[in-house]
Formats: sequence, structure tokens, C-alpha cells
Amino acid sequence: MIYFLDANIISYVMRQVPSVISRLQELIKNSADIRIPIISYYEVKRGLLSNNSMHKLALFDAQMKVFGLVPMRETTFELAAQIYAQLKSAGKLIEDADLFIGCSALEHNAILLTNNSNHLGRIPHLQIEVLN
Repeated sequence: MIYFLDANIISYVMRQVPSVISRLQELIKNSADIRIPIISYYEVKRGLLSNNSMHKLALFDAQMKVFGLVPMRETTFELAAQIYAQLKSAGKLIEDADLFIGCSALEHNAILLTNNSNHLGRIPHLQIEVLN
């Protein structure tokens, strides 16, 4: 099974939140394929750089070596545009970053590990596992 990490989960990993660390260890033990979508990478990296958090930036770079980075493809943007139109007509828009992360997971048939089910749960057929 493939799992994608939302930016908030990466932040929890960096803060060593026990429940998140435990779940990731369990997934790794069971040979799960854990990846970081490029937009999650961007969200975390921009925050660390803007706060000049060099120690946390080094931790993040180390995580990148453990978990692979998933680029976005043209088909991801196409899917995101279609879902954006659906969400807009339903009056349930979400931020572009969340839409891109969710659509990337959807396109790769991955389960998205997040604590943001309120927004990401609006994406049809997206598999989510909520971690706190």
C-alpha cells in the first residue's frame, strides 16, 4: 500500500508526536511505501526557511531521504481542475495546496495521512487516514 504524508503530518514527525511516530513505524514495519507529495514538501520547506529554522530544516532533509518525493504531473493538475469545478459548484472549495496534495494521492491510489479531514474529505474518493 502507498501512503502520502500531508504537510501537517510531516510537522508532527519533526516534533516527534508519539502517536504519529508509532503509526509510521507500524507502516514501515509492514513494508508500506511512504511518500511525500511535492506540495507537502513545498509547504514544509517554505515554513522552515521563512522561520530560519536550520535545525528543523536539517531534520526535514533527512526525512526526505527516508521517504521519497512524488512530483506532480499534468494529469494531477487536470484532475485537480475537474475536482475544483465540482467543489466550487457545491460551494465547498478548499485551498489549492490541499487540492493538489489530495489529487496527487488520489491519482496514485495512495492513502493520505493527515489531520485535515475537514478539507481533504471533500475530495471525492480520496482515501484518508487521520492522525493526531
